[in-house]
Amino acid sequence: MIIPNGYGQVTHFFSSPGYPVGAAITYGIARADSGLSSADIAALAHDNLGDNWTAFWSSQTSLVQTLCKFGPNASGESALATGTRTGTGSVDSAPPNTALLIRKNTAVGGRSGRGRLFMVGLADSSVVAGGFIGSGAQTAAQTAADTWFARMTAEDWPMALLHAATSDPTVVTGLTVQGTAATIRRRLRR
Repeated sequence: MIIPNGYGQVTHFFSSPGYPVGAAITYGIARADSGLSSADIAALAHDNLGDNWTAFWSSQTSLVQTLCKFGPNASGESALATGTRTGTGSVDSAPPNTALLIRKNTAVGGRSGRGRLFMVGLADSSVVAGGFIGSGAQTAAQTAADTWFARMTAEDWPMALLHAATSDPTVVTGLTVQGTAATIRRRLRR
């Protein structure tokens, strides 16, 4: 990904017996001129994710650290926030290749205007027959996604899509939690 000046990439790292080498989720952010340091934003991102998503993670899944890397790629600063935030969902995890799919909405059409995020650590109790997310779990997850997204925007580091082919990121306007559990077979690390 190209991380231009004024933007960053947030990577959240997880541990769980279901992820023997760990798991991670990433997304881009715009870095407003708010006076927040990279360490401040890393800590805010870490807490924001933990505050809004622990109810959906298995109690065996923990957020362990968050890395914020700012642009430009070669010389931009980075910061790491640590602290264990453990899931409060059922003890049983969904299979390690199963995740909650969240679509990143933008005002731009076409492939460059679409994004997605696979929320790992999904508690098995959130998935019902046929691989669907239970309606109550989907509604609660959408509320969590909206709160998570709103806090990023309010704290002046809104979500953005970073691209590999261009240095012009696309601002994310909202998040939509999908009703079917996503499989991430190609993304499993060994």
